[in-house]
Amino acid sequence: MPYFAYISLIHLYESLGWWRRSSEAKRVHFAQEWNEYVHLLCMESLGGDALWRDRFLAIHAAILYYWILVGLWFGSPTIAYKFSELIEAHAVDTYSEFLDANEALLKQLPAPRIAREYWGSEDRQLFDDFHVNPPRQNLKCDTLYDTFVNIRDDEKEHVCVAAACATPGAKVTPRPDPSVSIAIATAVTVASLAFQKYFAESTGADEAVSDAVLKSGPEAFDAVAEVLARLFPFLM
Repeated sequence: MPYFAYISLIHLYESLGWWRRSSEAKRVHFAQEWNEYVHLLCMESLGGDALWRDRFLAIHAAILYYWILVGLWFGSPTIAYKFSELIEAHAVDTYSEFLDANEALLKQLPAPRIAREYWGSEDRQLFDDFHVNPPRQNLKCDTLYDTFVNIRDDEKEHVCVAAACATPGAKVTPRPDPSVSIAIATAVTVASLAFQKYFAESTGADEAVSDAVLKSGPEAFDAVAEVLARLFPFLM
């Protein structure tokens, strides 16, 4: 869920012209999102979605989590990444405790098919893409214990990615204050119209004055367009 929210916000910022250097971040977050999707499929294959109340809680918690992350990102991408880092670190601790408490039992149970296909696949591009550290090689996935070890180690890597993204360089450039820009654009437009009206109503205007009147329109338009371009970069 967090990575879908981040990709959504990165697309929005790029579309508005507020951030134009995030292709690598989108690639990494997509690989992370796919990895978490595989984790979800593993849990569902074990019956994690069998009860209606579990599905209901998971769906609505995901919606709430998505919008929390959207709000955090609008405030500061760095804070959003720090939040994800804490969540993923908690997941690592939870999986570690689960493995320690159930090691004997988990080693007796086979790994789900989706787990064997993902961690045992020869196509490792999506798996390798979200690694900050050197990608893990020759992953074992024969038992359910192996499956949860791989999930835990994936979460460790998500922690590293979040920590790497939570840097000053991850912040977006300051956005213009819309109220100020709109006020400037309005003032320039009004001044332009008043200027044209003044010269149009003047008596005895010679050719030079007429040329000034004709030029004032395009010049004023350029000034307004420049202000609008700073306010709404995606329009230009």
